[in-house]
Amino acid sequence: MIIKEASFKKLHGYIDIDVDFQDDVNIIIGGNGSGKTTILNAMAWMLSPNYWWNDTPNAYFLANLEFEEVQVAYSHLNSDNQPAQRIITATRNDEVVELNVSDIDDSLTIPIVQEGLGRPMMEDHIGSIVTSIRNQDQAHNQVLQHLQDLPGPLYLPLNRRWIEEPDNEVSFYRPRYRRPYMDAYAPAPISQVLDRAERTFRQEKSKITDLQERLINWITKESLDDARISELQSKVKEYEDNLAQIKNLSEKFLASVNSFFNDNKKELFVSQELELAVKVAEGLRVSARQLSSGELQILMLFAFLYFQRDNPAGKQHQSDRIAVFLDEPEVSLHLAWQRRYVESITRANTDAQFIIATHSPEIAGPVEDSAIISIHPK
Repeated sequence: MIIKEASFKKLHGYIDIDVDFQDDVNIIIGGNGSGKTTILNAMAWMLSPNYWWNDTPNAYFLANLEFEEVQVAYSHLNSDNQPAQRIITATRNDEVVELNVSDIDDSLTIPIVQEGLGRPMMEDHIGSIVTSIRNQDQAHNQVLQHLQDLPGPLYLPLNRRWIEEPDNEVSFYRPRYRRPYMDAYAPAPISQVLDRAERTFRQEKSKITDLQERLINWITKESLDDARISELQSKVKEYEDNLAQIKNLSEKFLASVNSFFNDNKKELFVSQELELAVKVAEGLRVSARQLSSGELQILMLFAFLYFQRDNPAGKQHQSDRIAVFLDEPEVSLHLAWQRRYVESITRANTDAQFIIATHSPEIAGPVEDSAIISIHPK
């Protein structure tokens, strides 16, 4: 999926903005309160209303946003793997937020959040939203089905509050309403990201080990006629392809991270236990969880770009492109790292569309003028 353009009416009650996006890199700049982060939030919440963060569905955040109308135009691959253009529109009244998608004769409704609710009532309201979406899902709502099939945007607000583990103050919502069809696919604390990266290494190694065992069984136990030999050759090819894939993926991931870490004479590597670890001065080894906030941010970024590609939505369209949203990535990053930021992420994923909201001239500086989107509310 690629975001083409977006328009916002009465965002926060007073901001009107029209934005056109390039297919590769987009840098959103603007003063405090101009709406940079809200633009990313609104698009992510609209395009993935049933994804969760911190036990809270995106639909809840969208219902809590003040606006009159938001439209987002995007391209994607349809069920026939052919390019298609769509427009999703969110409108708000006193009772519901309604989501409509062009060429779909249906709508998804989300109950409006009531202002001034205490925590218990807020949790109940989340429950009512989840129930509403679940009922519409069970009724085969076409808008919801379409959004679930999309390779939804990967949203990485990698500033300090997302790197740190959530505390009880932030995560007071209980997951009692969570359902399997509402899989979490949203920014996660560092432990979850590292666990996901390490789990990927283990899964790929497990596949390779399984293939090794199957090959040995074939060679030692089977009667190898011509048909069996042909099948064995196919399994050997599968083994070699899997081995090459995990080696290539891990080498690219480590190279991307170490292009930054080497500045501090550190090196990320995968231990024999298939855990991410760091070599520091004089050959000492530390856990990746002991890195600085800026180093963790770089590690999280490339972990997402390399290992979060198995988006739970859009699995039937693995060849489709993905939009990556980044909010204020400059936080905790050295100026030299900021200058290399855009080049590094685009090299890591050449098929992605990047939409970055930033205050940093170092991040915006190296890109072409056509990639700069200066936000000036009407």
